[in-house]
Amino acid sequence: MGTLFADEFFRFLGAEEVVSVDNSDFERATLVHDLNRPFPERERERFDFVLDGGTLEHVFNYPAALRHTLELVRPGGHFLTITTAHNYMGHGFYQFSPELFFRVFSVENGFALRKLVLFDSLKTDAPFYQVNDPAITGQRTELFSARPMLLAVLAQRIAVTPMFLQPPQQSDYVAVWQQHRETAKAAESRTGWVWRMRTKLSPYWPHWMLLWKTKWLFRRKSGPPKLNNRRHFRLLTKREITGERSQPQKV
Repeated sequence: MGTLFADEFFRFLGAEEVVSVDNSDFERATLVHDLNRPFPERERERFDFVLDGGTLEHVFNYPAALRHTLELVRPGGHFLTITTAHNYMGHGFYQFSPELFFRVFSVENGFALRKLVLFDSLKTDAPFYQVNDPAITGQRTELFSARPMLLAVLAQRIAVTPMFLQPPQQSDYVAVWQQHRETAKAAESRTGWVWRMRTKLSPYWPHWMLLWKTKWLFRRKSGPPKLNNRRHFRLLTKREITGERSQPQKV
């Protein structure tokens, strides 16, 4: 009986060299390294493919660990993470939102997102759902489900650039900040008693008005935050799963 590790599987796929990383040698990792810390220079941009098969959520300094791992990928190479998304409290330090990976894998950070899918971790034949970018849908990607869900995210390194010089920001807040700047700029040129009254009353109406607007949009456009919500999730066909090779994800 062989080991339960993926080394032989990667060699079967044609890998000429397989390197495994762990903070301890108790499972015979070929490279003992704490992912909270940067890799030696000789390891950076060395690998065609880097897999996080459920490790990074166990590392305390996740943004640093993610950057250190991404720095291993050479230009043209790929990074794949399979990580906890929903109903995994206690598994590691963190559970993740798709929003994080949409913001991380950007041109500014030298990466292009190839695919981001969500699936039930307890089903061997689980359907794959492509997740749409909340910056495009205009709403947060929320999910109500009793099932434990995983995210699989594939990205390609397209350039070597310093990562996270500008920390990723959540897209809906960015949109609100931009709208606020535009509103404030427009307000400077507005006069009249209607505008003055609206400005004076504004502290008292946003909460109930935004709540009403959210409920109206939720019922009119979004439907319930479940996997059948086509605004956020799209069921992938088997042909799409096995046939895509080169194009970045399009929403």
